[in-house]
Amino acid sequence: MKKAILGCVIGLGLFTAYNAFTGVQNSSGKTGYTGSPGETTCSSCHSGTGTGNVNVTGNFITPGNFYVNGQTYNMSVVITDPTASRYGFGLEALDTNNMSIGTLTAGSGSQVQNAPNGRQNIIHTNGGSTSSNGTFNFTWTAPPTYAGRVKFYVAANAANGNGSDSGDKIYTDTLSVFTSGPTQMANNILPQIGISPNPVIQGNTARIQLQSGAYALEVLDLSGKVMIRAKAADHAGVYELPTQLLTTGIYYIRLEQEGKVSSSRIWVR
Repeated sequence: MKKAILGCVIGLGLFTAYNAFTGVQNSSGKTGYTGSPGETTCSSCHSGTGTGNVNVTGNFITPGNFYVNGQTYNMSVVITDPTASRYGFGLEALDTNNMSIGTLTAGSGSQVQNAPNGRQNIIHTNGGSTSSNGTFNFTWTAPPTYAGRVKFYVAANAANGNGSDSGDKIYTDTLSVFTSGPTQMANNILPQIGISPNPVIQGNTARIQLQSGAYALEVLDLSGKVMIRAKAADHAGVYELPTQLLTTGIYYIRLEQEGKVSSSRIWVR
């Protein structure tokens, strides 16, 4: 699930903060603080806890969140926090080797820059940080050739604008997408997911049959929003899905193991 952590991912809460490295004032985003492998979210700067979240989404092929090589996809980062008056974010798209993959193109209120580690980042601009609704739209163009799983990492700052780092909240999210196409699909799909019972009465437990090994499991609603995220490991071949966390409706269940994916639908009624 989304995580709220102490941090200073974007240098945003203190909007006229002094930059100790450059000696200048800066309220734009900072690269290299997305929470991706090898990066932090600058937890020593901003302090605060909250009940909000951040969601990264895209118009990928569902179910399964597949992409087609060379195509461009609309994406959004949506930051929600009841006490925030300013917002910012940093995002990376990484392959299985944690290298930048594809091409990010900025939209209103964002900019593309390379981090010191060489990864391509999309971050908020100074004007973008005052977005009233915490929504940033941009695009990602998939690589022209096979790349397997791509994972987006985002860290977002919901700032209170009090002129200091205190009270600002940092939220993180990830999104995994997978190569589509006949050959690539055959190489990247796990066996079909077994779910029982299906439909399941809301509040009861649905049992998901697993093969051996560790899985990352996600339950998504029809809009692609992640409702449940869990690590499915050491469950003796069965993962018990707590449907009391869901409202009635149709959901996608997606499993990922070593870059391969499988998806199915479940009806909670």
